[in-house]
Amino acid sequence: MQNNKSKTLIKILSDFSAKNDEFDELINIFDSIRRKSMYEIKAANLLSSLVSRKKQSSKLIAKSLLNDFLPNPPHGWLEKPYGEYDSDIGNYGAVTTAFCAYSLIKFVKSNTEEKLNIEIRKKLSLTFASYYSLENRGYIKKNIINKSKVFNTDLIVTLVCLNYLDIIDNRSVESRLLKELCLRCINRTFIHQMPNGAFRYHDLSLDIPLLYQAMCTSLLISISKKINHPYIEISYKKGSEYLLKFYNKNNFKFHWNKSKGIDKNGSIWIYGWMPNILRTKKLFKEEEKLLNIVLKSFSDADGIIPNKIDKNLNNKPDKFYSALLKLSLDMGYPDKTIQKYKYSITKKIFINIVFSIKAFFSYIKCFYLQSIRKLSNMIYPKGALENEKW
Repeated sequence: MQNNKSKTLIKILSDFSAKNDEFDELINIFDSIRRKSMYEIKAANLLSSLVSRKKQSSKLIAKSLLNDFLPNPPHGWLEKPYGEYDSDIGNYGAVTTAFCAYSLIKFVKSNTEEKLNIEIRKKLSLTFASYYSLENRGYIKKNIINKSKVFNTDLIVTLVCLNYLDIIDNRSVESRLLKELCLRCINRTFIHQMPNGAFRYHDLSLDIPLLYQAMCTSLLISISKKINHPYIEISYKKGSEYLLKFYNKNNFKFHWNKSKGIDKNGSIWIYGWMPNILRTKKLFKEEEKLLNIVLKSFSDADGIIPNKIDKNLNNKPDKFYSALLKLSLDMGYPDKTIQKYKYSITKKIFINIVFSIKAFFSYIKCFYLQSIRKLSNMIYPKGALENEKW
C-alpha cells in the first residue's frame, strides 16, 4: 500500500475526516460548506483506513459504499452538485463513481475476506459495464444531467479502469474491451491538446482552467505507468511546461488571475495533482515542501483550511475538496506498473506532428461553433453547445 510514498504523504493520506473509529463517524460524509452528503468523502475515508492499516474500519466503510451502490443502470454512485445552492439529491456521476470504485479496487487488493471481495467484484463489473455503455468515441458521459465532453473526466475514468484491469483476468473479453476504451479516451484527449501543451476544458470550450490542466497532466503521468502509448510522454511533458508557467515553486501559489478559464479557480484540489507533476519534473525538494504545507494545513477533523496554503483562499475547512485532494494524491502512485516500450525518435516526431495537426483543426472547429453560437444568441437564445445528443 505504501508503494514508495514519502512519510509526509503517508501522514496526509492517513488523516481521517472521521473523529474516531465509530461506525457513524466513519460514514459521516456531510460537507458543511456545500450542505450535502458527498460520497467522495467516504471513498477518501476508505483510502485513509487502508493506508493506516485499520482493517476493521476499512471493511465497515467498504460495506457502506456497497450499500450506496446504484442498483439500476447506469451503475455506480450518486454525484452531488458542487454548488452550495443546489439540492442534496444528485444523479449518477462518472467522477464520483470513479473515486468510489478506485478505493474499492484498492480494498480488494489488500482484503483477504473472499466473500466480501466477490461482492465488490460483482458491483465493479457492473460499474465498468456502465462506463462502457456511456462511452462515445473516447468521451465518457459526465453525469445524467451534464453531457459535457470533459477530458479530465475521461482520464479519471481511464486511470481507474486501468486499476480495475489489475484485479481481473487479462485474457478476458472484459479486459480487452476496457483497455480499448482507455485507448480511445487517451487519444481523444491528445487530439484536443493545444501545441503549447494546454488542455482545453472540454470538446466545445476554448477555456483552459488551471485545475483541469493539472488534472489532465497528472492523470496522463499516472496512466503512462499502466499502458503504453508513443505520444503520452510528449503530451504530459508539454502539459507540465504549460502549467508551471502559472505556478510559483517558491511559495506554492498559482497565478489564478492569469489563467485562461476561471472555472474552479482557487480550488485546493489542484494541490492533490501537483506533487505528481513536480516529482516527474524531478523537482523533489519542491514536491516535499508542498506536501509539508498541505499536511500543516489540515484541521482536526474537518479537512484542509485553504488559506493556510494560500492566504488569498478560503479560511474555512473544506472537507469535500480535502477528500478529493487525498484521492488525487494517491492516484499519483499506481499500485502496479508496466514495462515501458522504447519508441524511436522518428516515431515520436511523426506522431507529435499528427496530433498537433489534429489539435489545430479541433480548435478551429470549436472556435467556429462558438462563434456561430454567439451570433445566434444575438437573435434568439441558443443554449449550451455541450448539451448535444449523446
